Amino acid sequence: MPPLNLTDDELQDAAIAARIASAQADLEAERHVNPKIRSMHDSCARRWRELAEKFERARVIGSGGR
Repeated sequence: MPPLNLTDDELQDAAIAARIASAQADLEAERHVNPKIRSMHDSCARRWRELAEKFERARVIGSGGR
């Protein structure tokens, strides 16, 4: 698969979407008392946060560190 070539705006949109998904997973985790289900949602939230951070770092690197 070829690497993605995203514009700055696309990277920003992707980071925002990942932050929203992370927040939703956090809310879902709070709703569950079952530790296994809560853990699953916590893991999902963490992965979305990490993805958002990657998109944000790519924006900084792609912009020359502005």
